[in-house]
Amino acid sequence: MKTVAIDAGHGGHDGGAYGAYSKEKDIALSVSLLVAEYLKPYVKPFLTRSTDVFLSLSTRPTMANNAKASAFVSIHCNSANNENARGWEVFTTPGQNNSDLLATAIGKRYGAANPDLKTRFDESDGDIDKEANFAVIRGTDCPSCLLELGFISNEGEEILMNNEQYQRASAKAIAYGILDSMGIEVEGSEPVVVSRTIEQRI
Repeated sequence: MKTVAIDAGHGGHDGGAYGAYSKEKDIALSVSLLVAEYLKPYVKPFLTRSTDVFLSLSTRPTMANNAKASAFVSIHCNSANNENARGWEVFTTPGQNNSDLLATAIGKRYGAANPDLKTRFDESDGDIDKEANFAVIRGTDCPSCLLELGFISNEGEEILMNNEQYQRASAKAIAYGILDSMGIEVEGSEPVVVSRTIEQRI
């Protein structure tokens, strides 16, 4: 059975980005745990962290390599000084390789599950992913990408990312996107669309 590494960004003393009432590290962990749950029937999920602990950027890909992971996905929330910044995006390292296939497959599923979230992507090379030399994906031996779920600095997206329905639908989309990229068929894999009328106040 293949192994898939899921990396919840930040942790411990590193809270990541902060919203009005939540932290990136907590959202990333919640979604990552759910992704692992949806992967279990098909592959062996490997979580770089399953609790609120700190791991260095170099430790995370090393753990995935040691686990002989076939794919690595790092989950984060974005932030900006502009509170109107919004949308999701997925990053790979520069150049064309199998990481682009992984990112595209996840992006298709995630976008379908969250139709009201803006897609922030780079069309210059014909695929959905943006490119950046992030250490956490640069150090892996397998296809890897980093997914920014949305902007925690945007009130509406922060509320959404803390909603259980959103987290479950998005985790399923991420998991099934990973499986798509590996050629693993999933039964009943139509996307669960997140409600456009979610109400969850701060």
